[in-house]
Amino acid sequence: MPERESHERHGDGPDSREAKPGNARASEMLRLREIEHLTLREIGERYGLTSERVRQILNRHRRSLQSQSLSE
Repeated sequence: MPERESHERHGDGPDSREAKPGNARASEMLRLREIEHLTLREIGERYGLTSERVRQILNRHRRSLQSQSLSE
């Protein structure tokens, strides 16, 4: 199970909530990026994440929002 532990540690495993449209953290990150024009690095510093991880979270959240809007 090391693979699952690795995913959970990074927040992208099956129990992760980052991709769900209602996730407050991902939504706030998106707001900071799109409305406040913060850099990935600045957002990462606020959440204790690397800029690469912030990019991944934002991309996943955008895809989730997009698929949700297409299904409505």
